[in-house]
Amino acid sequence: MQRAAPVLQLLDEASSVPLIGRCATAAAARGRRLYPRTLRHIMAELAAGGEARAVIYCDRDNQASIRGITHAGFAQVAHLRTLILAGRWVIQRRRPGGVRLIAL
Repeated sequence: MQRAAPVLQLLDEASSVPLIGRCATAAAARGRRLYPRTLRHIMAELAAGGEARAVIYCDRDNQASIRGITHAGFAQVAHLRTLILAGRWVIQRRRPGGVRLIAL
């Protein structure tokens, strides 16, 4: 049995819900709205495969990603505070309020 990602557990999502994260846009491609188009394409492919929802996250200070994610149709649902030591998640805490966009 595969363990759910900590993000999914904190959001009370099933471990089978697709998790999108660690996205990047090449500097030469920025400003052309490729990120929201790519996310919409990913969501269309997931929907064609029977998925009804997905979770996406980015750093809460990354305004460009937040705009792209919002333009792709995601809605904010929570903020997470994460402590990472030696490249591993150590502690995560959910804060009320908040984008199916999770701030890490």
